[in-house]
Amino acid sequence: MKNPVCFLIFLFLSLSSLAQNTVGLISYQEGVYEGYTLINPQNYTKTYLIDNCGSIINEWESEYPSGLVAYLLEDGSLLRAARIPGSFNGGGAGGRVERFSWDGALTWSYNFSNAFYHSHHDVEFLPNGNILILAWEARTKEEAIENGRDPEFINNDGLWSEIVQEIKPIGENEIEVIWEWKVWDHLVQDFDPTKINYGNVSESPHKININYPDLQNHPVDWLHCNSVDFNPELNQVMLSCRNYNELWVFSRDSLHESNGDLLYRWGNKAAYNQGTESDQQLSGQHDAHWIESGNPGAGNIMIFNNNLFQTNANSSFVVEIVPPINENNSYNLKEDNSFGPDTSQWTYPQNPEDYFFSARISGSQRLPNGNTLICAGRGGNIFEVDREGILLWDYISPVNANGPLSQGSNVFGNDIFRAYKYAPDFSAFDDKDLIPQSQIESNGILDPDCTPFTSSIVEQINDKIKVYPNPSTDFIWIENNSKSDLIARIFDFSGKLIQENNLNSSFKFRFAKDNSSLLFLQILNTRGEQVLIKKLFNTRI
Repeated sequence: MKNPVCFLIFLFLSLSSLAQNTVGLISYQEGVYEGYTLINPQNYTKTYLIDNCGSIINEWESEYPSGLVAYLLEDGSLLRAARIPGSFNGGGAGGRVERFSWDGALTWSYNFSNAFYHSHHDVEFLPNGNILILAWEARTKEEAIENGRDPEFINNDGLWSEIVQEIKPIGENEIEVIWEWKVWDHLVQDFDPTKINYGNVSESPHKININYPDLQNHPVDWLHCNSVDFNPELNQVMLSCRNYNELWVFSRDSLHESNGDLLYRWGNKAAYNQGTESDQQLSGQHDAHWIESGNPGAGNIMIFNNNLFQTNANSSFVVEIVPPINENNSYNLKEDNSFGPDTSQWTYPQNPEDYFFSARISGSQRLPNGNTLICAGRGGNIFEVDREGILLWDYISPVNANGPLSQGSNVFGNDIFRAYKYAPDFSAFDDKDLIPQSQIESNGILDPDCTPFTSSIVEQINDKIKVYPNPSTDFIWIENNSKSDLIARIFDFSGKLIQENNLNSSFKFRFAKDNSSLLFLQILNTRGEQVLIKKLFNTRI
């Protein structure tokens, strides 16, 4: 067995270099929202749930790499998009959706992939238990030309259009398609009056111009939508369409008078001939979504504007807008036949010293306390800011395609599509073991100033050992129900042994006035083998 005192001294020395961390927890400030963050590393098979200290709370493993999004559901299961080979080989390709139990068992999966369609980027779990699937749909060159596409901007591979399907999972690997929406049913073109969909684009803001943009560099993946969201109060769906630099909103109700045409669009008036480049608000954006009910700004729309093609392209922005919705749950057009607003409700960053940039992927989330969680996907940087833009939490994903990186190593290939933070009282955590484990990164260390959130007074270390309450201002009980003789040792932060007890049943450790704020509990069996190392937090200090 390794000498535990040497281990603790090593830990102490390592903690002093936290400021030089290259991965994992970088900084942690008062005011950060207490919760658990789900990260789904791109190109890797594992998904992790971590606390604010960067310690693992739970993890899931698939046979397939990320494809790209993952969500924690109310019952504690994980809904995850996965990547499989297919006929569509574009950025964000997925092709498979999986659901895992909290304990990691695969309970349902389905491959949304054949010669005609392939799911990609994002899915959305609905309140009724169904799932919205975002997928590419193959259209031939002949179909595109017949629908008014300029032949100059199409090759023999045709076009990848977009579809959204609502599916009902059945059994372990089956589905029923409940509803479907297709871009192909909502087109307009002013190129060829002899073809279908001919009309005046500038007078058709609810239609999609099949000839915008004239993508000579990537004509097949013509639209490249990258997110799908659902608003249950409005019964509306939102897409982020990257190549149009726009978000689109349409009704999920097949009987809606709009017949599935766009109810609202925002970000680039030039896409429907109502503006110029100077009017453009979005550029290569991701993760367009409504702020959830109950959170500050609920009902507003938030977008991660990658700002890829515009001026000042060295800075991305998170943008919150107030959509011009009316009492009929439709959206008001301005006098010039375009959609507002012309200004945002909130943006981050506002100060040049806070500038950051992610050329692709990425997302954001408004939290219940008003903070905003931001995922700058390229480089795996997840951080939290308050309404004034003050940085409260900063974390860098320590995982690439080969698995966890070592603390202090050079960071590469650690992209994250999107991240989500879940409140401690989220129903997924009911009756779950939320005991912090090690950090994801190899040689991970804990910031001594970072106090993990404890959602229960009792921490069930494993089936047989309890430590409670932790943190504490007075004393901590260590309880052994294993029917095995164990030894409990408590060390201070420098590695000095404070107390040692035979742990036949339980003992009460009381903090002395000179105890540090962070102690370590080591449990050994009678052979001197380590059973566990546990951090104890003295909040009296």
